[in-house]
Amino acid sequence: MKRTAQVSLSFLKLGYSAKGTFGSNTIAQLTANGEKFPDLPFTIVLLTLYNANLIKATTAHLKGGALEQTQLTTTVKIWNAAFKKTAGYVNFISNGDETLILEGGFIPTKNTSNPKPKNNFQSALNIAIPQGTKGGFTASSDKNSISKGNGNVFMSFPADATISQSGDLIRITLGSDTVYIAIKKAGEVQFDNLVKGNPLNVTVLSFNSSGCSIMAPLQEVIPQ
Repeated sequence: MKRTAQVSLSFLKLGYSAKGTFGSNTIAQLTANGEKFPDLPFTIVLLTLYNANLIKATTAHLKGGALEQTQLTTTVKIWNAAFKKTAGYVNFISNGDETLILEGGFIPTKNTSNPKPKNNFQSALNIAIPQGTKGGFTASSDKNSISKGNGNVFMSFPADATISQSGDLIRITLGSDTVYIAIKKAGEVQFDNLVKGNPLNVTVLSFNSSGCSIMAPLQEVIPQ
């Protein structure tokens, strides 16, 4: 049984005034521990602005009517989106570390599960060039790799490219260009520490025991 700390999203259910107080604490913690969270999805300046707008709209709502309610609703949506995305980033950086979650200004919760053991072994790779083969080769892994996983991911890239792995994220760099490959069972992945302003094309495909799906149409994203 494994207990892993995660960022609690219960703050999204707080009342308007309580959200403002929570936001102020989160901003203070992120400011104090900025070196541990260097690439926030929203800057401290923006989070401070959204939080101040929420506090202001809450005060106006208590004194006003329908117009103030509409403004408050819009302000809360912006606040929720910004702090929820920030929570996701802190959750990613903390990687289950309860102390880091607290230093990011969020409340940790613990999920109890019995996960399938992660593949902490190194697969054995075998390369062969069958006789008579032109312009190709075969790559295979041992049966032990298959028995401990759901499949294998084979990669081939130019010899002058560099490759690095951080958990489930693989980076392949050739010159000034980098390809990011995230291998996840979940339906969502967060890419961090990207070059700001550098356009990237993103796609996704799925695979099961029968093979791979068709790649999704490319979508361009420009990290900010």
